[in-house]
Amino acid sequence: ARAILHDNVEATCGLLIDSLRGLEQLSKMLESLVDSQVKKGMTREQALMSPLIHGVDHPTPENVRHVSTLGARLDACAPDGFNVRALSSLGVVSIFAHWEDKTRGEIAKALGIELHAVRSPLFSDIRHMRNSLLHAGGRVDTSKPFEVLQWFKKGDVVVLNPDRFHEILDRLRAFPDGLHTPGFDPFPGLRR
Repeated sequence: ARAILHDNVEATCGLLIDSLRGLEQLSKMLESLVDSQVKKGMTREQALMSPLIHGVDHPTPENVRHVSTLGARLDACAPDGFNVRALSSLGVVSIFAHWEDKTRGEIAKALGIELHAVRSPLFSDIRHMRNSLLHAGGRVDTSKPFEVLQWFKKGDVVVLNPDRFHEILDRLRAFPDGLHTPGFDPFPGLRR
């Protein structure tokens, strides 16, 4: 169970890092387009309002997929922009879903205990992040302090950057440290 969980988190971290690198390259390309518009006589503000049309091959009215502006795309690709927030949200949800839907149940089954008896402070923190993302507009909505991942307090926006994903990975590499399994008796029938 630990290896499968680790592989899921590693893949999720890789997705975020790959995506961030892609967003950096896209930002450079968009800045280049803004610069070329400025060289043609536009102000930077005007250039940022230039339309950006996404479509199949060369966009035509029949194959337009998305219409935006250069400025809106640059804002979305910024380190605290929509794209990074959305990707980190997906990462948090994916990690917790894997724990809740697979790993936790496998641990309970292997130990012969009830699912609710398998608890982890690390995954409790991830659950708080997930709930904030899905039910509170991305802001931490609990005053209960995070026990392990002490990055956020009530009202903070949940965003996982690569350093935070790496910390989660490091903590999962030490997993199951911190795992609580009340009711598990490794030596049934032996009383001291």
